[in-house]
Amino acid sequence: MGDEHHCRACHHTFPWYPSGGPAPSCPRCGSLNVEKNPWLLSQSGADGLTDEDHYLAGLSV
Repeated sequence: MGDEHHCRACHHTFPWYPSGGPAPSCPRCGSLNVEKNPWLLSQSGADGLTDEDHYLAGLSV
């Protein structure tokens, strides 16, 4: 299963399927400045986030 990633350059959100290859890059703009997007509650990466984390994520959208 892929993880959701978010491009900091163009704000595109996309799935990334790890293959042991190079770091993910944005399919829209090609930027390597991407981060795993833990803000989706259905994602396992969201475990352990506080209410404040969710609040701050909402402000950054």
